[in-house]
Amino acid sequence: MRDDRGSALPLFLFGVAFLLAVSTLAVTASGYLLQQRRLNGITDSMALYLLAETGSKKTPPADAVAAQLQVLYPNQGISIDQVKMPDADSSWVRLCQPNRMVISVLFSGATICVASAAQRSS
Repeated sequence: MRDDRGSALPLFLFGVAFLLAVSTLAVTASGYLLQQRRLNGITDSMALYLLAETGSKKTPPADAVAAQLQVLYPNQGISIDQVKMPDADSSWVRLCQPNRMVISVLFSGATICVASAAQRSS
């Protein structure tokens, strides 16, 4: 049998660095998922609000969504990407929000966008 002359320190340091990298990636991914789910709920509510709003007022769809976002979610950094109303019985809203994860260095400029559609049933 040969001598065991090497040190286990490099292997230990590599293992610790690897675990830190994987942990950071897992925390970042779960943060993105939470932010996407929250934005999805907001987008769903805006699509439904837009359907309810069309019957009572003649406000342009993008203006109605912008006003409601400002009232319900001020200072959240949510921007309107697209708002469509092909007819009076359906609406489509796409909202975006910049990355809010402080820990994410790799994806610091990422933007999360979510689209939702709503249709009035007859």
